[in-house]
Amino acid sequence: MEKHILRLTEEQRKLNCEVTLAFNQGDVTLPTDIHVLGRINLRKIKPCSLRDLLFYCGLIIKLVGEKRSYDVVHVHGDWSAFLLGRLVAYFVHPKKQIASMHGTARRGIWGGLYRFSFTGYNMVYATGSLDAAYIDTLTTKPVYWQHSGIDSDFLSAKNQPKRTFDVISVGSFVPVKNFELVIQIAEKMPEYTFLMVGDGPQRAAIEADCLRRGITNVTFAGQLESADVARALCRSRVFLLTSFTEGTPTALLEAMACGLAIVTSRSNNYDSLLKSGQNGYVVDGFQPNDYVLKIRELLDSGLLDEISGHNRAQAKNYSWPAVAKQITEWMKVDAHTNQN
Repeated sequence: MEKHILRLTEEQRKLNCEVTLAFNQGDVTLPTDIHVLGRINLRKIKPCSLRDLLFYCGLIIKLVGEKRSYDVVHVHGDWSAFLLGRLVAYFVHPKKQIASMHGTARRGIWGGLYRFSFTGYNMVYATGSLDAAYIDTLTTKPVYWQHSGIDSDFLSAKNQPKRTFDVISVGSFVPVKNFELVIQIAEKMPEYTFLMVGDGPQRAAIEADCLRRGITNVTFAGQLESADVARALCRSRVFLLTSFTEGTPTALLEAMACGLAIVTSRSNNYDSLLKSGQNGYVVDGFQPNDYVLKIRELLDSGLLDEISGHNRAQAKNYSWPAVAKQITEWMKVDAHTNQN
């Protein structure tokens, strides 16, 4: 069960929506939730389309046996989930079908597949601005951009008296995060301290590479609970994101809530979130020196306090209650539009 879907569900229930979660791993939140193939961790199955096939076949068997009906079917994932979600709609006869894009939409020859998968959906939203614009070219139905929300742990986090780390990166150690670039940047800035939070298949290799190259200004914190991530952010000064592609990274929004200046790759369109010099900087390309220049500019200029205030104030608009209310309102507007 993905955390952002769980949080959206919690907030929509507070808005008096009756939401049933269908999931593979995790704990039920209500007795009516549907646990599908719980003895098999489907996240380990590749490709994702095979994982989705198994999940949705198991879900359909349960739905047919229990004979439930729903007003809205909300499918979160990629093209294969949207395609198979149409089968779910066939069996439960919802009034509306909603698709939300996880991560980034693939371009090129995948366009036709997305176009076909979105057939029958009444509304689509993507967490990335560029992806929403791309999907809008593939369907005539309403398409929105909506990032995930920020938990209260981050919005209420207090600045620490002493900032232990100069630069922090948070995320899974997977190829798309491009964490090797963080190490290259840290190597060029030995006078500054770096903290990396997260775990994943590349972590051991990256740590070993640091040790082999004698890079001593990087600390690896591993996977942390949400409140501990907030404390780690508040002990740092600049948030660094080096991903090749992203939707809108939740970690970036959480860092803004904790008052950090942002230095990020142009892994999506962040024009509506980040103004140059006001919130931090967006860097084109993946040359280490370009990132070093912007990080030094922030750390040496005395702008951090001003940027911290901007980012904390701006992030208050991105709380989970606000995000869930927006998504629910879109669903209601779409329902009204389609009834007329």
